[in-house]
Amino acid sequence: MPQCGSCANQAPGSANTPGFVFTTSIGTPMDGPTVTHRFEALLKKVSLPNMRFYDLRHPCGTLLLAQGVHPRVVLEILGHSRISITMNLYSHVIPAMQQEVAARLDANLAPPPAPEGFAASLPPTRQADPVH
Repeated sequence: MPQCGSCANQAPGSANTPGFVFTTSIGTPMDGPTVTHRFEALLKKVSLPNMRFYDLRHPCGTLLLAQGVHPRVVLEILGHSRISITMNLYSHVIPAMQQEVAARLDANLAPPPAPEGFAASLPPTRQADPVH
């Protein structure tokens, strides 16, 4: 497997081994029960209700879409097999996204304000002659 130049000289299992999200202090993958235990301890420490680590998937997807991340990217991060799954699960985010898109479109289509005093220096507009 090709590696980037900065990764080529690292020993497997070192603390900087790429590809793992949760590692031990020596860089090996952390097992599931350890991740769960540490997550539960963190929730307790910051006075949040107990939840499964898996339960973070939905808020993650919601936040990504709300920040404008393309649904295809969200699909890949969450591991959905079809875009329809992602869009059906996160359809509650779509109205806010539509409002944002409408606001951006409005900002792009609205004429820029005329410089101060600009309108006063223009000659009056001539009405078109009626067609007979």
